[in-house]
Amino acid sequence: MVKSEQAVTVEFTTANPSTGAAANADSLPTGVLVVDGADTAAVVTVTNVATGVYKAAVNLPVLTAGQLVGLRVNATVGTVAGAAVVWQEVADTARVSDVTAKTNSLPSDPADQSLLAAAIAAATVDFTPVLEAIAALPDDTDVTAVLAALALVKAKTDTIGATTPTVVTPVTEVGAVTLYQAADYDADDSRSVDVLYAATDVPDLTGATVQMRCAQATWTAESVTSVTIDDVVTWRVRFEYAASDTAALTAGHQDYQIWATLAPSGHAVPLSSGTLEVEKAIPAA
Repeated sequence: MVKSEQAVTVEFTTANPSTGAAANADSLPTGVLVVDGADTAAVVTVTNVATGVYKAAVNLPVLTAGQLVGLRVNATVGTVAGAAVVWQEVADTARVSDVTAKTNSLPSDPADQSLLAAAIAAATVDFTPVLEAIAALPDDTDVTAVLAALALVKAKTDTIGATTPTVVTPVTEVGAVTLYQAADYDADDSRSVDVLYAATDVPDLTGATVQMRCAQATWTAESVTSVTIDDVVTWRVRFEYAASDTAALTAGHQDYQIWATLAPSGHAVPLSSGTLEVEKAIPAA
């Protein structure tokens, strides 16, 4: 895993195209940072380390969790031009090492304990508050205790989407929604797609128009209501899809975003983003 603005250095080699022996390129190779299949303007610095050995260094831009980051190198050896992807990783908001640096015992200070407890109580799919709380604990915190705390969070998130696809995310997190081609998703059948937002995480959605947008369609929410779930005031945004809507989608996955047009200001704000997984319909035999 890599994070936004992380410095990355990758080593790669070049070889004589005829013999396969290590050989320097005719001129210094060039590198391109690729994010989700698109070339970026990030500066990649290439340095010759030894015969046929180079290193490429780049500072990553601001990334979103789940994005695929890669480094493509172009080199010409013995007048033969070539290109190859020499490194790929997935972006996240925090790495495992950011959490596991804690050792020994839980803090006795009630303030530190309440910080972790508050993060666990508030967490849904977004683990950012939990990771920030753990990072703020003293350096003598026991890894076992931290893992036990994360297990409590997992127990909460395992209940999400038990009956219908449900995504609970703040603006920067990624959630997945799965739809089948030519299938109806209607609240009367308990098959609507409900997206839940803690009221403290998003603007007031009273009277707002909320849309789910992907490359092939835009859907307006059937309803936006305030409900209380586990004593937490929550906005429930409900989407329903007709069979004709889902039949028009291409099987595979594509990105989606959920936007709200607030009332009465008319301001447009992003609420969440994620991946829309579309399963191919199998015709009746």
